[in-house]
Amino acid sequence: MNIEALENLGKIAGIAGISIGALVLIFGSVIRKNIFPGLTKEQGYTVIRMMIIGACVLALVGIAAWIYVDVQKNQRDKEAVLVSKYITGHVKDAEGKPVVSAEVEVAQYPEAFDRTDGSGKFAVRLNGKGSKYLDVVLKHKNYKLIRQKVKVNFDEEGDDILIDQIVMETAYPPDPVREDVVDDNDYHQGKSNDPGYDKDYSKPVSNNLVSANLIYMGDMYNCILDITVNIAGQIIQPTGNRVLMQNLRTGNQTYSINGLIGCGTERCQATGTGEVFIQQGANYYVMWNYNTCVVGIYDEVTYNALSGL
Repeated sequence: MNIEALENLGKIAGIAGISIGALVLIFGSVIRKNIFPGLTKEQGYTVIRMMIIGACVLALVGIAAWIYVDVQKNQRDKEAVLVSKYITGHVKDAEGKPVVSAEVEVAQYPEAFDRTDGSGKFAVRLNGKGSKYLDVVLKHKNYKLIRQKVKVNFDEEGDDILIDQIVMETAYPPDPVREDVVDDNDYHQGKSNDPGYDKDYSKPVSNNLVSANLIYMGDMYNCILDITVNIAGQIIQPTGNRVLMQNLRTGNQTYSINGLIGCGTERCQATGTGEVFIQQGANYYVMWNYNTCVVGIYDEVTYNALSGL
């Protein structure tokens, strides 16, 4: 047996093959020395017996070492295999409407991230082993942050860990309460408790709540608007190109817009503020600037004028 044969044994049988091959090389060299003619029968028997015993012991040790290494390797390979799980849920606001574009993160897995879709649903994928408690964090610019602890057992069967419906509270303060009732002194000073006047009794106000349509006619880039509209404290998250806005006050109302606009692989942070005159059943149109990502709401007359430019 030469060194090349010893190398082949090592590739096939690992440590055991090298051990046996080395023993064969050593004993072959002893035999080639032709020492046995000079030995007595008893001495020759002793040498041969030692060779046999040594070969057996070395072979057993090599085989045991090979088995141990193989078992350890299989155990490491098994531990290295990670199991995939999904944490899913459904996010709504206090009125039962879906919360769109809420950011969902897992504190212990920085790479795990998702956004709620148009139905308020999310699915965050995790890879791991064993059983552990994880912190699921939900964030949205218009709602209060939520942190919820979830137990995930990667060793159990099944792919999804479902969180019961999550309710996010709005981050905006409630509308101020009108103080329409005044005392007699206010009345005799020319002030009235008529609800048709505001608190300084100089400007007529309307308590009528109306409905109107918010419309997006699309654009040449087929972009998707994932925005949140705040009109006079009313939060609206459009889920289509035409949305019915309800419980709006009539007259001039301020609005603000925040969110994302996606055009293929490109996205921009959408913002916008302004004022619009609200009327019952009227149509209001969303328009935005592709270069600045500024969004505005316009009545039908203004929209038609701008569209013709």
